[in-house]
Amino acid sequence: MIEKRNMTDIIDRLNAQGIADYEYDLGICKAATEEIRRLRGVNHDLLEALERIVEFNRQTARDKYGDPNVAETWACVITARAAIAKAKGEADNGR
Repeated sequence: MIEKRNMTDIIDRLNAQGIADYEYDLGICKAATEEIRRLRGVNHDLLEALERIVEFNRQTARDKYGDPNVAETWACVITARAAIAKAKGEADNGR
């Protein structure tokens, strides 16, 4: 791992060699890394919401029809399950 002090030395040497944009590029990389972390958190929250929607619909089917599996034929559950599988990188069996 490069220590911060060593990284500063590297940047100073690169700037002296006429590569002034290197420090700017490091800032972009840092911003991109932070955005990736933020989006992973958003993705996690959205996945949890989709899973709750599926469970709410299964409970509705259980209450209304006595069988929670009835909800698995409902468009909202099918769509939510496809989105969950895609987000988790699972194979989409129907396409």
